[in-house]
Amino acid sequence: TSSETYEAAVLTGTPAYTVVANTSLSQVGSTQSRVATVGRRYSEGENDLSVSVGQGDIIICAMRRSTTSSSSTKYLYTDVSILLEAD
Repeated sequence: TSSETYEAAVLTGTPAYTVVANTSLSQVGSTQSRVATVGRRYSEGENDLSVSVGQGDIIICAMRRSTTSSSSTKYLYTDVSILLEAD
């Protein structure tokens, strides 16, 4: 069986819409890492993360395969829950 290492992280930032510049992103919590075998399901994550975001800010759930031992296509299915509360 083939296994690969995957990483997931939550990032937030304020886009620079009015200027040509990169948007600076900050990571919320820690990077989650998992060695996954094809055909199996895994549960990974963090609970109770808290971050203040302003109007227009973005929240990104980023995932990547961090190993390159295979050039074949892999499909990743994820569920993400984000609860937004106003002060």
